[in-house]
Amino acid sequence: MRIATMTLNVYDNYGNMLQKYALYRTLKKYADFVEVLWHPVTKPFYPYTLELNGQAEGILRGPAFRCVREFRLKQFSDATMRTRFDIRYLEDLADEYDFFVVGSDQVWNPEFKVPNRFLDFAPREKRIAYAASIVVPELPEDVKEIYREKISEMPHVSLREKEGCDLVEELTGKRPLHVLDPVFLLTDNEWREIAKRPLWLDQKKYERGYVLTYFFSGNPPEQAKLLATKLGLPLINLLDPNNFNHYSTSIEEFI
Repeated sequence: MRIATMTLNVYDNYGNMLQKYALYRTLKKYADFVEVLWHPVTKPFYPYTLELNGQAEGILRGPAFRCVREFRLKQFSDATMRTRFDIRYLEDLADEYDFFVVGSDQVWNPEFKVPNRFLDFAPREKRIAYAASIVVPELPEDVKEIYREKISEMPHVSLREKEGCDLVEELTGKRPLHVLDPVFLLTDNEWREIAKRPLWLDQKKYERGYVLTYFFSGNPPEQAKLLATKLGLPLINLLDPNNFNHYSTSIEEFI
């Protein structure tokens, strides 16, 4: 059996990479061949050219740190998943796979421009949505009919949020399955197989523990800071743009 998966393709998001890997590894338990299709939703790599040119370190720090982090996430992806790039027309692949799986992540978020999010390039019987996420509490009026039509054409539909299931049921009249995010399909031992202690994690310094934060804004909420203070523990912000070691943490170290 040959299966192709589609999701949001980026190298700058730990959650995105973890769900992609978990779904890929789970499908490998049931199929002989699994491949991730990198459809041109985003550029394959962070578009920065790093040249000093007399610029201050602070100007380059953010882009440089992010380049390293994305490179490390790409290394993990290349080492653990088979990915197909340079796809000109998805329609040309319709006969190459037995099934196409879209998900998880926010593939059905209407605020994201995700082409072929409903796999309509493939025969209907080959379309599967696993743990797709809509995120928004209500779909805009101008996309409701498109969502209703396209989702109704998919024989196997599941979402990772109850609210998303409610929206789909309201649209199509059919209740989709409410399923786990794929990261929870793997056992703790399966995650430990690839986990690595971060080089920056000094056992003596953090022997009492620490409070770890990961927020896209880069700024931990006050509640996290107050908790760290209350517990007397150091706070580690993985998206601190001024800390290279934390900011460039790899997937294996993140786990």
